[in-house]
Amino acid sequence: MAPWELYIDESYNDHVFCVGGFLAHPGTWGEITTAWQDRIAYENRKSAVKGFPPLTRYHATDCANLKQEFDEKKGWNIDRQIRLAKRLCKIIGDAGP
Repeated sequence: MAPWELYIDESYNDHVFCVGGFLAHPGTWGEITTAWQDRIAYENRKSAVKGFPPLTRYHATDCANLKQEFDEKKGWNIDRQIRLAKRLCKIIGDAGP
């Protein structure tokens, strides 16, 4: 039996606790990781051209709320946030975990 890998994450507030995840073969995660890192690198190049700091990692909550590294003062806006989220979802969907 081939090994599988599971990636999970949680999010919560005072009223809701949510857990989600993806289960896939290790090779699938290699594809996702490479494409994911390439996309973050692309976003960092876009930011650098305009003098904004790079992302250290994608954090969905911060991105969705334009906080921390995704602050508007750091070059982020709703359109860019939505484009990035769609691209990252496509990476996962294309890999089919």
